[in-house]
Amino acid sequence: MDIHIIFGPNEAGKSTALLAIENLLFGIAGNSPYGFLHGYKDMRIGAVLENSAGKLEIRRRKGNRDTLLTPADVPVREGEGALAPYLSGADEESFTRLFCLDHKRLRKGGGEILDSRNEAGQVIISAGMGLSGLRKKLDELKAEAEKLWAPRAQKREYNRALDLYKSAEKEIRDNAVTAAQWEELRRAFDEAQELCASFEERKNIISKELQKLNRSRRVYGSIKDLAEIEEEISGLGDAMMLPEDANGSLQNAERE
Repeated sequence: MDIHIIFGPNEAGKSTALLAIENLLFGIAGNSPYGFLHGYKDMRIGAVLENSAGKLEIRRRKGNRDTLLTPADVPVREGEGALAPYLSGADEESFTRLFCLDHKRLRKGGGEILDSRNEAGQVIISAGMGLSGLRKKLDELKAEAEKLWAPRAQKREYNRALDLYKSAEKEIRDNAVTAAQWEELRRAFDEAQELCASFEERKNIISKELQKLNRSRRVYGSIKDLAEIEEEISGLGDAMMLPEDANGSLQNAERE
């Protein structure tokens, strides 16, 4: 495909010529700014179109219907269909994207290609990255996204997960402990530990006293009997002392 670059200083008529080609093929816009020299009623754009099948000389006027004219300024009988053999199926959007690029459209189209927002952008991205079926894949991703998320669909997986997340966040907030609360709890815990240690010490002392009392209770009967015997002995008065050989004398007496 040939590339024609139109180069010239500002206000030389480059944009005007470019728009004239677009308007000739696809119609003059209702808000066209180019009626300052010739009124809209008298304004005409003319050209000779040529392809392998032949030539077509036409004019274009501004209006809502029958705007494609012959050189005699009468409507073309076939209407817009007369241009079909010379457009190869291109509509206004695709024609301007491919054949009528200016600085503004280059920047805008570049952004759209990067975002893959239009068919041309998707085709270029697919070719450049070796991806096939980019449109199909985008449709599949959109369908998957629709299943996952929709703003007001409670049954969507994303919304269910979001509800669970919010519920967990609320539970965390309800059970959260501030630094001051934590310090107060830690101080109370330390005090409780100290009190518990003092109780443990007191318990050990009481346990020892209890063991002592239990031992005393076990020997209480014997001690009582011993005390009664000692009391009885002391009531007998002083005992007479026997001589040292009293045991021998007793044994001799028993033998005799």
